[in-house]
Amino acid sequence: MSATSIPDSVALPPGAYTQDTWQAAEPQPYRIILGGDRTIAGHRAVVSPSAVQWADGSVDDGRTEAPHVYAFNLEESNPLTTDQARELAAALLAAADEVDGWVAR
Repeated sequence: MSATSIPDSVALPPGAYTQDTWQAAEPQPYRIILGGDRTIAGHRAVVSPSAVQWADGSVDDGRTEAPHVYAFNLEESNPLTTDQARELAAALLAAADEVDGWVAR
């Protein structure tokens, strides 16, 4: 199956979007999917979930590429207040829950 033969009807998981095209791979083509960014009030921190979706619609559970939660803009020169730290913790948990919901376990 070539990357160009993937039907547009392969549904994204709830809350996911993609800017990726299908990539040819074995055992089947894949694309990278993303969840909504979560920001922290008064801080540049951003939390973003990501995973691999296969052409059959399933999301990789970690056998090939584990789902990820990225945390951006957390520099030593830009510390979090305690309220922001709690907000970051909640954002990380929500993103992890979102990705877990994409993966059929």
